[in-house]
Amino acid sequence: MSVVDFTFPNKDHNTLPKKQNAGLLSLNEVLKESLRKAQRQVDNLQLIIRCEELPNIKASHDEIVRLFDDLLGMILNHAPGSSRLFLHVDCEEETSDIIDLSLDEGSKRYLIKFNTNISTHDNWKLVNSQALVNCKQILSRHNGNLIVNDISSTGCLFLLSLPGKFE
Repeated sequence: MSVVDFTFPNKDHNTLPKKQNAGLLSLNEVLKESLRKAQRQVDNLQLIIRCEELPNIKASHDEIVRLFDDLLGMILNHAPGSSRLFLHVDCEEETSDIIDLSLDEGSKRYLIKFNTNISTHDNWKLVNSQALVNCKQILSRHNGNLIVNDISSTGCLFLLSLPGKFE
């Protein structure tokens, strides 16, 4: 069995719709697709992953897949040497007193958090500089943003800010 079998509740990852109703793209499906592409590397790392429900967004399928491929690549390529790699992907509504006029009706801004136990050191930043630029460019085109926070010696948090909605 693959790691993807245990990651998502419905385990139906064999057929992925490219787009959903009203032009919305499921970030859960995109994450599954990216994990499936990285399956060999994931198996070698013995990745432990947990994923919460993610929103649907109005975006280009190919660009968002590339975004998730790049994010996972940055995480998987620099897994901790002495321990298993942990990844927890979850989502929360971004709260702010500022009215965001760029949002479509019914959409909200969400923070999608990739919590992991890798650490970002100077060499990591140098090796991943192009992937970080690519991610920021993709997110910029979709009214989003990327923040990477080192959490002392315990790991790293990748924060994606994107407009979307749950259906």
